[in-house]
Amino acid sequence: MFGRSKGHAGLCIEDQVIRFIELSGEPDKLSLVNKVEVPLPPDAVKQDAISNVQVLEGALSSLKTRLGNKVPSNITVGIPSRDVFIRIIDMPRMEIGDARNAFRWDFEKHIPFSALDAVFDVAEIDHPQNEDPEQMKILVAASKSRTIEVLSDSLRRVGLPVGSIEPINIAMFRSLTNPIAPFTGGVLAIFVGQETSQFIVGYLDNGIIYRSILGGFSQPTEKFQELLVRESSSTLSFVSAQLRGVVVDKIILAGGLKEKEAFRDYLSSELSIQVDIADPWSLWGIKGAGDKPFGWDAAIGLAVRDLK
Repeated sequence: MFGRSKGHAGLCIEDQVIRFIELSGEPDKLSLVNKVEVPLPPDAVKQDAISNVQVLEGALSSLKTRLGNKVPSNITVGIPSRDVFIRIIDMPRMEIGDARNAFRWDFEKHIPFSALDAVFDVAEIDHPQNEDPEQMKILVAASKSRTIEVLSDSLRRVGLPVGSIEPINIAMFRSLTNPIAPFTGGVLAIFVGQETSQFIVGYLDNGIIYRSILGGFSQPTEKFQELLVRESSSTLSFVSAQLRGVVVDKIILAGGLKEKEAFRDYLSSELSIQVDIADPWSLWGIKGAGDKPFGWDAAIGLAVRDLK
């Protein structure tokens, strides 16, 4: 959301790994141009927040070396979810540029730091509770200026041109929402990472609730299964009680979890709900992906940002 880009290249910064992908073509007729995965040292990103920029820059430099001369002119970069605050707020209906300027005056009512120290952007979203034609629902994504500046400087030093920067959890949900086949109602998407997991409630093609949970596939299987059931049940109960008009009748399981089939069956049995396994490679019609590896949801979501 921070900036505007052209092209189909995404670079995702996650726990323990950075992933780069470049695509060509149009929705449902995309081809893989390049994909590169570079491991991160443990202290670069911790619990889905950048903790050591110098170490991260070393990994970005390794990525640039592996890309060689095949570096796109514009890359959409995804930053870890816990480096960004996402809020859904009500505003009187107005042009989106005016809404962004107006929000600055109310910034500290919603975000726990000063607007003077922030980089933020806004976007109007479809929302089931947006029934007043004179009102609109706005998604706000805000990060501390220093976080964005330091990351941007690192990317510039290693020679990776940035078109825009956005939260990886927004990109994750986008990877599930091909415009050719949008959702018709509510869905709960769970993106499992190594140390953290993202719970996103979607309505049509918008995320309307974003939750980052400490806990991922590095935990013992039984303990993590219990965590997923508990957090899923809590999220579904909140939606049922607070979001009139949203019926979540499906869970989509995504992310880097390898034993998705076993977790799908367990969640479906415990929660009595349909659980599907995400396949963004097929959803977006990406050719040449080979074995369609797990964990590339956010990178794909970043790459298709300007196809939406």
